[in-house]
Amino acid sequence: MSTEPTQLHWLGGRHADEIIRIVVFLVIGGTVALGNLVCVWLLSHQHFLPYVVYVTIATELSIFASFLLNDRVTFRSLAIHGRVWYLRFFRFHSAAAVGAIVTVTISTTLYHAIHLRPVIAQFIAITIATALNFSMHRFWTYRGLREPGALQNLVDVHPETIDWVNP
Repeated sequence: MSTEPTQLHWLGGRHADEIIRIVVFLVIGGTVALGNLVCVWLLSHQHFLPYVVYVTIATELSIFASFLLNDRVTFRSLAIHGRVWYLRFFRFHSAAAVGAIVTVTISTTLYHAIHLRPVIAQFIAITIATALNFSMHRFWTYRGLREPGALQNLVDVHPETIDWVNP
């Protein structure tokens, strides 16, 4: 599936690639979240690991699967212009870790304080953390490398060179 704005002008003109990126992120995230919930369900039937441990294991497996899919599909066009894969993985994992902390905190609170079933608590937590995760990956993990003169180029913008009609 190409995300070229010229081919998808009916989806929002020059922002079509971003719309497609969000949809693909949500589809991949939904698939990975289902895997996470299956993992939580399977681990919830054993009696030797505490809840927070098996939810964390499920979350870590999800982060790895999510990187593999999102790096190759969702953020592919951004990844090729940026860092090598292991630096993208480190940044992806760091951003996802923040989302995972949010997810595990919300899930554990819902499980212990409100006594929701493990899968329901995890589902609610994943849903809340999704927007945070996309934003961090889009604007930090896959942010392009900055050119040495990029800041100077911003300062050197002249109003007469800006197309005010078609931004």
